[in-house]
Amino acid sequence: MRQTPQPGTLTLPGMEDVGLSPIRRQYLELKRRQPDAILLFRLGDFYETFEDDAHLAARVLDITLTSREMGRGERLPMAGIPVHAAETYIGRLIAAGMPVAIAEQIGNVPRNGIVPREIVRVLTPGMLLESDLLVGTRANFLLGLIRDGSGFGLAYVDVSTGELLVTTVTGPSAVELATAELVRIGPSEILVQSDESIDSLAPPGAAITRRGPELFAPLAATRAVVRCFGGALESSGLADHPLATRALGGLLAYVQEARPAATRTLQHPRLYAVGGTMVLDRASRRNLDLLESSAGEDSPTLLRVLDRTSTPMGTRLLRAVLGQPLLDVERINARLDAVDRLVADTALRSRLLAALRGLPDLERLAIRAGQHLLMPRECLSLASGLERIPGLRRALESASSDLPPLLDQARPRAVPEAVADVRATLRDGATVFEEGVIRAGVSAELDQHRSLGGDARQWIAALELRERERTGVRAARVGYNKVFGYYLEVSTAQCGQPTDYYQRQASGVDTVGEHLERLGWIRKQTLANAERFVTPELKEMESRVARAHDDALQLERELYNALLERLAARCELLADSARAVAVLDLLVALAESACAHGYMRPLVDDSDRLEIVDGRHPVVEQSLPPGQFVANNTALGPDARVMLLTGPNMAGKSTYLRQVALIVLMAQVGSFVPAASAHIGIVDRIFTRIGAHDDIAAGRSTFMVEMIEAATIVRSATARSLVVLDEVGRGTSTFDGMAIAQAIVEELHDDQRPGGAPKTVFATHYHDLTALASALPRLRTYRVDVLERGDEVVFLHSVVEGGADKSYGVHVARLAGVPDRVTQRAAALLKQLETSPSPRTARGSQSLQGDQ
Repeated sequence: MRQTPQPGTLTLPGMEDVGLSPIRRQYLELKRRQPDAILLFRLGDFYETFEDDAHLAARVLDITLTSREMGRGERLPMAGIPVHAAETYIGRLIAAGMPVAIAEQIGNVPRNGIVPREIVRVLTPGMLLESDLLVGTRANFLLGLIRDGSGFGLAYVDVSTGELLVTTVTGPSAVELATAELVRIGPSEILVQSDESIDSLAPPGAAITRRGPELFAPLAATRAVVRCFGGALESSGLADHPLATRALGGLLAYVQEARPAATRTLQHPRLYAVGGTMVLDRASRRNLDLLESSAGEDSPTLLRVLDRTSTPMGTRLLRAVLGQPLLDVERINARLDAVDRLVADTALRSRLLAALRGLPDLERLAIRAGQHLLMPRECLSLASGLERIPGLRRALESASSDLPPLLDQARPRAVPEAVADVRATLRDGATVFEEGVIRAGVSAELDQHRSLGGDARQWIAALELRERERTGVRAARVGYNKVFGYYLEVSTAQCGQPTDYYQRQASGVDTVGEHLERLGWIRKQTLANAERFVTPELKEMESRVARAHDDALQLERELYNALLERLAARCELLADSARAVAVLDLLVALAESACAHGYMRPLVDDSDRLEIVDGRHPVVEQSLPPGQFVANNTALGPDARVMLLTGPNMAGKSTYLRQVALIVLMAQVGSFVPAASAHIGIVDRIFTRIGAHDDIAAGRSTFMVEMIEAATIVRSATARSLVVLDEVGRGTSTFDGMAIAQAIVEELHDDQRPGGAPKTVFATHYHDLTALASALPRLRTYRVDVLERGDEVVFLHSVVEGGADKSYGVHVARLAGVPDRVTQRAAALLKQLETSPSPRTARGSQSLQGDQ
């Protein structure tokens, strides 16, 4: 950004840069190209930032803010980071949601003027290819979003894997579905039009990037798509999806602007329907602790329980499938067939697991190969990973009988040509590009340059002995530094010593220093304690070494670039192989989890049944000793739509609700489930209203949040949905809460409501609601059982038929450590209230029963 002119200064149009130093003008020109990014401007061994960028960098990175004179006598704020540690600092800027543009020195410093600089990389939160900046277990999506009326177009890409998907969201529930889809995708960065407000849609933590509406204009977007992928829109299935096309076109234009090479490795866009998989809104994902726990970062989640993957790409695929359960019975059972085979065939599973363990991130390495970004150590890592793939193929081929289709199709290609190419070209142990990275024997010309350089170095090493003999100066030694190159060094004291007889005979002078100069030594540098010299022969040999070194390094760069070109040509094949490995890793992980935790295969079909025998909570049971978790049954279907669950606090009602939802979700992911048996009819959505929390930032109380979630459920649930509701109405007065709870139960039970009656598990402390069983034929009452022994209460955690008549709140207060005088007083008041109901309570009960 420009420095504000001093007050009283007249600046004419077109004269803004007059009086600025050349380096300042160069900086301003580069900054104009990326005005929204933090510009890291290479100066020697540092990347410097200036003006507003410097203030931001100093604050975010906690580095020193200084200043530098840049023309017109003005000192500009400046903050710098060392080049060798730049990736760490860049990662912190990206994590803070700041795009970063890197301006590197290009070419050599000219005789007159400044070194040319160009922006070589633009890094944004959603466009990262650098391994050090990416989390291996998570996809890193950049999402383009366009909104037109009540419809949305979404396109999202992970440039590190090439995955590219597009969809359109329309209809009366478009906002709700688009919000849920954004939560599922979890983009690192969202690209929108400059005038678009998406605060209510964007998930927390996503960086928002705004661009002009021309980027998303229909014609410009269509051209961007055709330019990137060729052909007509019809070939991509996008012709009938104008909003998806606009989102995709804007996304591609943005990627082309920041990282042009990234468009070469993108997969063909895959069009999908949001309704094609189970929709899980933000509340359900939070309440079920699928990927992140609402209790904290290190708390257990379903992902952590099931994650027995061996590769980064397998972990990413597991995260994806857990967030997007299937609705297609055939696809679910195909995945279950594969897992079933691996569970039954221990030998096959063990061989696959051994071959998978320790594989590098082949998917991201393949994409980096396609963009010529691989470092030597990454090339060797890619080769090492590809060498392991024949082991996977042998394991599959050794199977005793025919494999299920999903396993049979997941046969990765080994690509031996790429392995042989890398091994033949690169030196073992190479890490970064430097002299000697290319293996000997690859190029006769390179070997010749190295031989010349080696011979010259040997000659220089022998020069020390020859010059000592010729001059008679026994302490002379050959040295080298990067500034002066090779030299001959003699101490200052010895240079001042008188010459001996033989030296005077050879040169006719009185001191050693003069003697050396007479013999052709040229004084090059004077130090406090030594004199440094060169000879014509030494200078010539040094030039030969430098030329041989430069020629060898240039040739090594050419040979390395040629290797990258050959690997890039195999990028698509490498990426396909990596994705097959990810599928195998996912299936093996699901089978390992099933065997480790005692899961069983569910029966999944298109029926309207939800029957679970001895179901367990997959996350909670891991925190208990083996066999301690109390298993429970669930039975919902055409004749039983609502399960009304009552019982005391701390008895496990909320755990049971989550357990039912998680078993259904796991079944539709294609995983075995924690139950003795399970019959799961396809569920289109899982709705949850569990726990109490407010939204202070949005000005919403706990009860308001509860009612918003309940409204979403009542409005959107269908006969194919599963609804789990916990303590609806507890955030307000008893009578208001009971009235709302009863009205919601009646609504969800009504098969004449729009969408039909969903399968519902409704937990409540309003015990009077159990009376609804006599009026609602498809409502069943259950309770979480307890055992009373005098004043002692034992929670059995068993779900049994019938309603509860107590909540045992005073007992729970006693367990929580509330002082005895308080709990004793509460017990006395409770007994008084139970035996002498107030007139208002009586009127309230009659009113509810009368309404019923």
